Amino acid sequence: MKSNFYGGGTALHVAVGSFAKQEIIELLLRVGGLELFDITDGGGFRVLDYCDAPEREVIVNSLVSIEKNSKLCERDLVASLEQRKRFSSSAITPREVENWIHQGQLDLFRDHFNNTNVSKAEKIRCLNYRDVLNGRNLLHTYSSYCYPVDIGSCVVNLMDEDYLFYPDDEGNTCLHLACTPNIDQRKQLKIAKFLIDNAGTDLIHVVNGHNETALHKLISSYCLGVMNLDLIKMMIESGDDDLLLVQNSTQCSVLHYISMYALGEELLVYLVSKGGRKLRELTDHNGKKAEDYWTDDVKEYINLSTNTLPSLSDDIQCPICFDTMFDVTIITRRCHRFCGKCISESYHRSGNNCPVCRMEFSVQDLKKDPLLSSFANAIQEEKDAKNLLEEEVKALR
Repeated sequence: MKSNFYGGGTALHVAVGSFAKQEIIELLLRVGGLELFDITDGGGFRVLDYCDAPEREVIVNSLVSIEKNSKLCERDLVASLEQRKRFSSSAITPREVENWIHQGQLDLFRDHFNNTNVSKAEKIRCLNYRDVLNGRNLLHTYSSYCYPVDIGSCVVNLMDEDYLFYPDDEGNTCLHLACTPNIDQRKQLKIAKFLIDNAGTDLIHVVNGHNETALHKLISSYCLGVMNLDLIKMMIESGDDDLLLVQNSTQCSVLHYISMYALGEELLVYLVSKGGRKLRELTDHNGKKAEDYWTDDVKEYINLSTNTLPSLSDDIQCPICFDTMFDVTIITRRCHRFCGKCISESYHRSGNNCPVCRMEFSVQDLKKDPLLSSFANAIQEEKDAKNLLEEEVKALR
C-alpha cells in the first residue's frame, strides 16, 4: 500500500490530507490494514500528523465501522481500539498547527511556540510538515497571508537559513508567496523585507518551476491591479543587475508583463531606466520585445522620459522657483521640466507660454515625469542629510 503520491507516504496519508470522505478512508483501512497508521512518509510523518479534529473523527468512525462489520481477530480488535484511543487524544498535530495559520488563530500559534513544555524538536517537526495539496510548509503559508513579523520570527529563530529557501511543489519560495496579490501593501512590504533580511538577497533571485523570480509574481499582482510599487522598487534596488533580465518559461521578462497589460507608465519608465538596453532587447516566445506591445503614446512618453534626462551631476532646479524640482512635470512638446505646482500656477497666472522658451503649449502637453521626480527627491534628500550633518557638527563645536 505504499505509493509515491507524496514523499513516500501511503494512499492513506494522501486521502487524509485531502479531506477524503469516510468511505474512502474505510476502504483503504480494510485493504491495507491497521499497519498503515505506523508507516511514515518521506518527512517522518504518520497519518495522525496529517489529521485535524474533523479528520480524527473520520478515522475513529471508520475504525468503529470496521470493528462492527468485520470479523476481526482479538489481536486486530485490540490494535483497532488502541488506534481509536490515539486518534481521540487531545495531542496537537502538525496539521492543526498549520490550520491555526490558515484560520488566523495567531494567539494559539504564539502560545504553542512560546510554551516551554513543548520541546524544540516537536516545534521544528511542526515547521517541517508539508501539506499534501501543494507541498507547502508553515513558513510558506505564513508568508502568503503576510501575517505579523513576530510570527515569522518564531519560525526563523528555530530553523536554519536554508529553511527560507525551501520550495513548495511548484518551486515557490516563501518570498514568491509573499509577493502574490495582497491588498495590504504595508504588511506585504514588511514581510518581504523581513524574509530578505533573514535569508539575504540571494532569495530574490531564486526561480520557481516556471522560471519566475518573486519579482515576476509581484509584477503579475501589479498587472491584476494590486500595485505595490514600493515593494517592487525595494526588490529591484536590493537585487543585482541581472534580476530584471530573468525570463520565465515563456521567455517573458517583467517588462513584458507590464507592457502586455498596458499598465503603469511610471513603472514602465522605472524598469526601462533600471534595465537599460539589455532589458529592452529581450524577446518573448513570440519573438516580440516589450516595446512591441506599447501604444504610440506610451512609446513617445517612455522615450521622452528616458532619453532627455539632464545629467545627474547637474543641480536639478525648477526654472521657475529655482529650487530642486518636486512632482516633476514636463511640457512634452518642448522637453522642459518644472515643479508640478510651479507650472500649474504659471499656466493659470501668465498663460500658456513655456516659461523657458515662451513657445505656446496646452494642458494636454503636460505630463508627470516620475523618473526624474525620483532623482530629484534623492538629490533633495542628500542635500537635507548634508545640511543636518553640518548643523550637528556646528552644535558639537
